[in-house]
Amino acid sequence: MCNLSEIEIAIADHFDNRDDFEIDRASLRRTVEHVLQSQQVTGGSVSLAIVDNQAIQQLKEKYFGISAPTDVVSFDLRDQSRQSSDSALDCEVVVNAQKALEVATQRQIEPQAELHLYVVHGLLHQLGDIAVFDLGLGQEQIDEINSMQKVHVYEVERTHPDILKPVKIYSGNKIVPGCYAWKPVAIKQALDMFPYVLWQDAGNVVLKPLDELFEHIRQHGYFLMGSGTDWKNTIGNHITQRLIKKFHLDKTDKKWLLNTLDVSSCTIGIARNHRVYYDLIVPVYELTRDVDNFLDDGTYPKGFGGWRLEQIVFSIFARLLELKDQRASHRPTRMFLTIANKKIPFYMDHNTKMFDRNTHIFYACKGWLDFSDHIKYQN
Repeated sequence: MCNLSEIEIAIADHFDNRDDFEIDRASLRRTVEHVLQSQQVTGGSVSLAIVDNQAIQQLKEKYFGISAPTDVVSFDLRDQSRQSSDSALDCEVVVNAQKALEVATQRQIEPQAELHLYVVHGLLHQLGDIAVFDLGLGQEQIDEINSMQKVHVYEVERTHPDILKPVKIYSGNKIVPGCYAWKPVAIKQALDMFPYVLWQDAGNVVLKPLDELFEHIRQHGYFLMGSGTDWKNTIGNHITQRLIKKFHLDKTDKKWLLNTLDVSSCTIGIARNHRVYYDLIVPVYELTRDVDNFLDDGTYPKGFGGWRLEQIVFSIFARLLELKDQRASHRPTRMFLTIANKKIPFYMDHNTKMFDRNTHIFYACKGWLDFSDHIKYQN
């Protein structure tokens, strides 16, 4: 339980441009308190400094070797013996009000809302790790990502020489590395590093803290999301003959699988100490040693290269294991997490007309989210 009386919050305003941007310190304090409560921080201190481009550029150069202004930097002030604690926090967050004003002017949004995003970003830097897997980044991109706090780039294990070879899918309208065969490899690699992993496709945008989702994963061992609710989303509607033969789905006792709904592979949560790691992730990982398992053999029902077969492979194993997935009950896409036997609503959607202040994750399968659309739902 988070007790804010046990946490010291100090705000220092060093930004002088009062004509264009009045800093609301009380509102910033409420944002800090909200993040600390959502992350169950039990003690410590947070120092928030509000600066301009020049000041934050000097910090970025001194501590990260990059001479350029940025939106936020944060520092863990705990000594090494206390950094393993997941419930106490001592940190300094430095946010760039000048940058917030510039971005807000360009996007025609409120600079205060942009500044609040920087505060949340800086705090979350101190409360978790993000693993980014390299599917073809340039060295400059890798260096930039690695310079970010608690964000690290990892190479994808080459379980097959062609696992990152460009392949055309969606009837040739999109080119992707290895037809997504690398995804189960990256998920397994992440689980070999971290006890709990939430996989998010690059198009997903996290809009709210996910502590309840991680608690669901911790308690149940996994989180799977259904990709639809009608016949268009059945395994049989997206499978190749190669996979039918490989999994013996043409046999009488297995044909039922073809009529079951598939699961989405854009969001997958797994706990390493759960059977799903060994019965779902590891077997799909082993299939990547033959990348043909993830390639269209010319028998896809709707034309060559029309679907992502890694999603179908995950779905086959999930159905054989009788795993449960979360599916929307109505729009906006409301699902229910189960935590300590209580149902907790959780919202995801891909339609920008449907998301609102409750939306946790926007997944961009129908187009990219203009984040300024989301600002109007903030405080």
